[in-house]
Amino acid sequence: MSAAAPSSIAVIGLGLIGGSLGRAAARCGCSVRGFDRSPAEAALHHADFQLCDSVAEAVEGVDAAVVATPVLAMREIIHELRSATVDLAEPPLLTDTASTKDAVAGFVAEAWGTPPPNWVFSHPLAGSERSGFAASSGDLFRNAPVLISPTETSSDAAVSAVSGLWSRLGAVPHILDLSRHDSVLALTSHLPHLLAFALMRAVLREGGAEMLNYSAGGFRDFSRIASSDADVWADIAVCNAGNISRMLGRYGEVLEQLREALDAGDRESLRALFAEAARARDAHYDSESAA
Repeated sequence: MSAAAPSSIAVIGLGLIGGSLGRAAARCGCSVRGFDRSPAEAALHHADFQLCDSVAEAVEGVDAAVVATPVLAMREIIHELRSATVDLAEPPLLTDTASTKDAVAGFVAEAWGTPPPNWVFSHPLAGSERSGFAASSGDLFRNAPVLISPTETSSDAAVSAVSGLWSRLGAVPHILDLSRHDSVLALTSHLPHLLAFALMRAVLREGGAEMLNYSAGGFRDFSRIASSDADVWADIAVCNAGNISRMLGRYGEVLEQLREALDAGDRESLRALFAEAARARDAHYDSESAA
């Protein structure tokens, strides 16, 4: 196996992320095997995939295996991976795509005790409010950041290979310490989804779906991710509950500042908060676009 670019991969879970990963890999010339427990998702597999009947069959002889199921489904898959690979002279590179890592790290520890040197966590920051293989795209990861989080026992070769795999798929790897991953993503990914879900709930409680007739582009943009898969996000919320709850508290503090300024008719405080937010967002995304 080339440390920088695995040429054969097994994708376990053929939903939006796994399906997109497999399609991108096949387009890059990788040999791709796919496995999904859902007959509906398996039936939609890409013509370039070799569809397998089990995890063990999917990982036999491949350079890398990627677990791309919803997070709570990963526990059983990871135990199957351990059984299928632990006795191999050259086990494949192992990684995942989960949005929350503490739970998955626990599953790996259950299966192996000490995480094996060929396991490196990864998390592509790409997706869609749509779900399932039908929504997948070989372009999903193009120029998207992907977070690479080695364990204390991950080998340098495995870290290089995971980075090489994602680079080959068009993503841009960034190293993020495993201990920081869930707290960072609670604020930048998980909290926004919960806010979008909560906004839609508030609209329905206030006046029902009819109110959507009076919404403009801003509401549509903000609420888009409320269309995301409820099962996937329930898993994420449960697995990262402590961090998300803490970030909800931080967000609540800012909302209370807004409420106090509104009640006091304090235009200057409102304007200062709005301007600070705009400057910070523009500084980041303008520089990102220039790069």
